[in-house]
Amino acid sequence: MESGAPTLYAAGQFQEQGAPTGTSILRYDGTAWSGVGVYFGVALSVARFDPGTGEKLWAGHPSGLRAWDGSTWTQPFAVTGGVGD
Repeated sequence: MESGAPTLYAAGQFQEQGAPTGTSILRYDGTAWSGVGVYFGVALSVARFDPGTGEKLWAGHPSGLRAWDGSTWTQPFAVTGGVGD
């Protein structure tokens, strides 16, 4: 994860002109928006959290959770029961 200045993260489907393509998670550094890796699916929510192994950016989507370690999105564990179950 980045450190230093505050950073804003947003999740969703971005279709505005000039928005980064290929991602549903964006990061705003106070000057410009950029994509956070290539995220598979549409993220519905994001939060920074340290589960005791180092801070990661977590993203929720209908089929589970993914974690961003600063370079790669991973699915750290299987989730059973999706939205609406």
